[in-house]
Amino acid sequence: AVLVVYLGGFTPSLPQPGETQIQTQPPETTLPPDTDPPETEPQETLPPDTVIHVVAGGDLNITDKVVAAGQKEDGFDYSQCFIDVLPVLSAGDVTILNFEGTVSGEPFGSKRRSAPHQLLQALDRAGVDLLQTANSQSVTNSQLGLVSTLNAIRAAGMEPVGTFASSAEFKKSGGFTMLEVQGIRIAVVAFTKGMDSMALPAGSENCVNVLYKDYATVWQEVDSAGIT
Repeated sequence: AVLVVYLGGFTPSLPQPGETQIQTQPPETTLPPDTDPPETEPQETLPPDTVIHVVAGGDLNITDKVVAAGQKEDGFDYSQCFIDVLPVLSAGDVTILNFEGTVSGEPFGSKRRSAPHQLLQALDRAGVDLLQTANSQSVTNSQLGLVSTLNAIRAAGMEPVGTFASSAEFKKSGGFTMLEVQGIRIAVVAFTKGMDSMALPAGSENCVNVLYKDYATVWQEVDSAGIT
């Protein structure tokens, strides 16, 4: 009788006639004691990039012509005034516009640079998120006009940048406007070269971010400490 045991991994030699041959399994290859098998390092998975699109526009100067563009028999309606730029404004994750004027009541137009609140409502519906209010017209209608403008902007659903209702509000905010977009916090800051030769009352100097310390004269001394 011939008994052949074949274990995969090596080829047995067949017995010669008249011989009985038993094949056994070859010895296993073992690792030395206390030796772990090599490990494959996991591939690091990086999070996808977050892209935030910022749209910036301006200046929107409040003039007689601008006010008249939305004037109707029964009031004001500016919903059609931004129709041509609506695709641009609404495309941004953050849309910022420089608002050269105030919202401080009648009379509206060039003389007082005051706009109807309906203009702000139209900007909000067009996709504007922030209005820069640190500019030549910040205090055209005094500190009260500035506060009225800030309140109107927030009531319309937007946020002002660069101006503050009081020194306390300035200190609380740090001088910038914060917002969150796609889970990322963004700080936006704005400065003006000056305020059309006007000044803020004592105790309210921080209500407008001004780029120069000597903005009332020659505009040469940048307020580096205030910026940082």
